[in-house]
Amino acid sequence: MSKGRIFIISGPSGVGKDTLIKEVLPRIDGAFLSVSLTTRPPRQGERDGVDYYFVTDKYFRDQVRAGNMLEYADFCTVCYGTPKPPVDEALRLGRPVILKIERDGMEQVRRIYPDAVTIFLAPPSAQVLRHRLLKRNSDSEEAIERRLQRAVYEIEKSGDYMHTVVNDKLEDAADKLEAVIKSYL
Repeated sequence: MSKGRIFIISGPSGVGKDTLIKEVLPRIDGAFLSVSLTTRPPRQGERDGVDYYFVTDKYFRDQVRAGNMLEYADFCTVCYGTPKPPVDEALRLGRPVILKIERDGMEQVRRIYPDAVTIFLAPPSAQVLRHRLLKRNSDSEEAIERRLQRAVYEIEKSGDYMHTVVNDKLEDAADKLEAVIKSYL
């Protein structure tokens, strides 16, 4: 059985990470999508255990203390993190593992798995990103501004990634993301 490999997909909030991953996941044989823990409440249509594990702050911090998190971060007053046991099991089985995590998490994972493939999803423009965040209709104007300020930082640091995919047209971006992942399998 082949050794599993980690594919880290990052990008600013609102860039379309979830949409692209849902499009590409069925195209990658045996791919395992790690479901992150978060302390934020679910957005409309999100399902616990599918989109995220929605947990309390206490539970999250208990998992960190127990060493059960591969990576974690406090992002705009909300905690996100990747549970370690499911990732370890998928790697042991030789499956490609897809992590949808932020830049800080990418750095944490690369320290543990230096051969992880890093992919940055970029918006076509700041205006498009703002429009996508507003279209969500789930954040206050203040939260959107914080996310946009963070996006500027993330885009400036996108050169730290091995690959960049611009999410302009969904099908084109999905094809490019699929090609990057398959080039390592």
